[in-house]
Amino acid sequence: MVRIYLDPDSEPSEELVLEIRSEDLQLAVSADYFRLEGTAPTEARTYVLRRVASLLIQWVRHLKALPLEGHCYLPFDFDPQLRHIGCFRVKRLEGDQLLILYGYTAAFAGRPLPPEKALDFDLAEHEFIVDPSYEIFFASLPELRAGLEASIQELLAEA
Repeated sequence: MVRIYLDPDSEPSEELVLEIRSEDLQLAVSADYFRLEGTAPTEARTYVLRRVASLLIQWVRHLKALPLEGHCYLPFDFDPQLRHIGCFRVKRLEGDQLLILYGYTAAFAGRPLPPEKALDFDLAEHEFIVDPSYEIFFASLPELRAGLEASIQELLAEA
């Protein structure tokens, strides 16, 4: 259902791609935020792969702790030039059903959010703006977690 990977064909700057097959959704963002300044290109790719995996591990932790009728935000697009963070708002409905929206923060100021600190990312309701370009979709919690865990394994194996 869900797959997150670095697109090796997106030169000169790599793109981080999120695919949700059941919804025919593909979201690609710059992976530059995950890069460490001054590293050689081969080392930089390994570093990026590990940081993206770290982000997804935080997502899985968020989802494991998500109570019924609770919600969390899963940050994905950290482009500092756009002055916002693109993220998913995930609400747990009955049982293991999830309602997922894509949007972005109303404003972003202050220190950047390191991917490994995604668990600390939270917004007030009015700070999240739904992106009308993307439709609302539903997923099951076990299916989403399985896709994220498979993506983590794939990223770490490539690193």
